[in-house]
Amino acid sequence: MEFLIWASAPSSWITARGNDLDGCVIASRVRIARNLSTAPFPHNATPNTQRQTLEMISDALSRSPKLKSSHSFRLNDLTQIQRNFLMERQLISHQHATQKGEKGLVVSSGEQLSIMINEEDHIRAACFEPGLALQDGWATLNDLDDDLIRKLPISYDEDFGFLTAWPTNVGTGLRASCLMHLPALTLTGRVSQVMQGLERVGLVARGFYGEGTSAFGDLFQISNALTLGRPESAILNHVEKTVKTLSSLEKDEQETLLERENRAPIEDVIYRALGTLRSARMLPFQEAMHLLSLVRLGSQLTLKIPHDLSELTNLFFLAQPAHLSLRKTGLGESASDERLRADFLRQKLN
Repeated sequence: MEFLIWASAPSSWITARGNDLDGCVIASRVRIARNLSTAPFPHNATPNTQRQTLEMISDALSRSPKLKSSHSFRLNDLTQIQRNFLMERQLISHQHATQKGEKGLVVSSGEQLSIMINEEDHIRAACFEPGLALQDGWATLNDLDDDLIRKLPISYDEDFGFLTAWPTNVGTGLRASCLMHLPALTLTGRVSQVMQGLERVGLVARGFYGEGTSAFGDLFQISNALTLGRPESAILNHVEKTVKTLSSLEKDEQETLLERENRAPIEDVIYRALGTLRSARMLPFQEAMHLLSLVRLGSQLTLKIPHDLSELTNLFFLAQPAHLSLRKTGLGESASDERLRADFLRQKLN
């Protein structure tokens, strides 16, 4: 697959319209962890065993009706920039992008389905949907799961459910998450309190690239923490209900920012951010994400921002380091991204 062309536009689940709860929910992801009963977990397997597992799973996926139009990759054949690009697309984890081993990836047309092979588990399959659509994502992923169970010796215990490399994934092996933009909660200082409250109800907030990463651009992935002892429907409903609550809290804080005593300062911060994006000659990634977050908030607050929410959301993804490098070189080579990012954002926002 031509990475230069691929890096020129966001995923379909970013550009498609969905129930975004007034712009607060960018996308939904439902993920399952599965393992083969005939092989040790990837971290305990020899390179030869990993290779055999990779070939066995890849063959099964190639015969799945859900993946008729798909792209397959062996990560050892890719440059580090290309693997970073796949991580930036949310198609693989940070661990999958950086650790050695016989690892693979299968991506459906439009990037709705992504299947990591030999990450922590033999199979980590995910379905992406625009906006808040966890139920739709699970319906699609459940069909793929049924097909894999028919074709592969999936490890399952009658008492514990699906067996996984990490105990927190045992049971359904299901993680349901939503990528949320929560700038007003951040600006008013309430976001830490809200995120601590998630832990008390069995949920967790992760950063832009998932576990162990920071929340660049006020973007948070909200997901269930445990899977054991809860059916899929309960997990999906719990995450969906919490995401709606977080969206409501975010809108309340946005209303606070529009009150008379707050309006002038927040307008100043937002328009300064837009001015910087339109004129800067060098922009580090985290700074650019912060500025884009403020401008996107301005659009939500119905300020005079000449860019709509979808356009600004796209820039979160297209301004990432590997996207910039691939568009510049097309070869997966590293390029100085601070200047590239500033040039790119000036072009898009002027």
